[in-house]
Amino acid sequence: MSANDQLLNLTIRHQFYLSRLGSGNASKAVELIQSAIEDIEAELGRRWNQIQRTSDLSAKEQQMEELALALVALRNDILGVAEKDLNKNLKAVALFESEFAVSSFEAVAAGIAYKQPSIDKIKALVTEVLVDGRTIKSHFKTFRRSERDTIERLVKLGVVRNQSYDEITREVVKHVDKSARDIKALVTTATSDMATRARVESLRQMDVVKGWKIVATLDTKTSPECMRRDNTVLPYDSTDFPPYHYNCRTTVVAVTKSWRELGIDRDELDAGTRASMNGQVPQDLSYGDWLKTQPYRVQVDALGRTRAALFRKGELTIDKLIDTSDYRFFTVKELKSRYQSRFPEIFEKAA
Repeated sequence: MSANDQLLNLTIRHQFYLSRLGSGNASKAVELIQSAIEDIEAELGRRWNQIQRTSDLSAKEQQMEELALALVALRNDILGVAEKDLNKNLKAVALFESEFAVSSFEAVAAGIAYKQPSIDKIKALVTEVLVDGRTIKSHFKTFRRSERDTIERLVKLGVVRNQSYDEITREVVKHVDKSARDIKALVTTATSDMATRARVESLRQMDVVKGWKIVATLDTKTSPECMRRDNTVLPYDSTDFPPYHYNCRTTVVAVTKSWRELGIDRDELDAGTRASMNGQVPQDLSYGDWLKTQPYRVQVDALGRTRAALFRKGELTIDKLIDTSDYRFFTVKELKSRYQSRFPEIFEKAA
């Protein structure tokens, strides 16, 4: 087995543990966000009935403002802890991934000198983590602004609608639950971005890597974008790495140079060592190749009924079903305009 094939196997296996780590951190973040619910209920219980009983409009507005400020303060305190915890956890992920990157190369290509980046340099990558094109700091700034606007709106609407304590509490808790889901997605995706950055930064310290291979998860939850990108090889200086969307599970694996590309005469090496560093891209299944081997119900789950029928014809590959301008599936209507003349029977059934 070549070094690249071994690296691919190690990375896929490692990705399983990284996903569990990301999910664990996300679950802890959700618990933290929801931990304020009791305090919120207590604050509402202390103030809401008083607001409802107040007849003076000016006094009522003052009480509403004070309640909103108190609730926002509770939420901001929790968000501050969540942001601090996320940055701390991302630094741990960065070190974990950097160590994995170096140790995996040492395991498959012994005899090559490696230089691991400094701990400070790896930890500093946290400030570069981007989710949906924005930093962690920017996301939490948005969360805080949203908390203020949403809570103020809920309090005002609650008074206007003459909601009971139970009704206003349900509305606020519903907002907290949505906030928890948003932060869960942020933590999961940020963990993936941090892992990729740390791994790539560590491997770029080695004069062994010549490119990067995109490896998607092979199941029915894989997004159209990751289906399309799977198995592609990026140049060494690329920055177009996963995650490509929220909760992205796609990873990247290094593609090594051959011994000759490293300036080593392969004829001086034994056969086993010679074969291990052949510079070839690992030849594993692409997403499309994998999907071809799956039963019809799995293909339908992944693609939808009409797209699965077109795919099963064997004439259209995955990339023909996806709009690469924004990495979404073509709609049935869009596919019909392209392929109805070739596959009229499929579109008749779809109609």
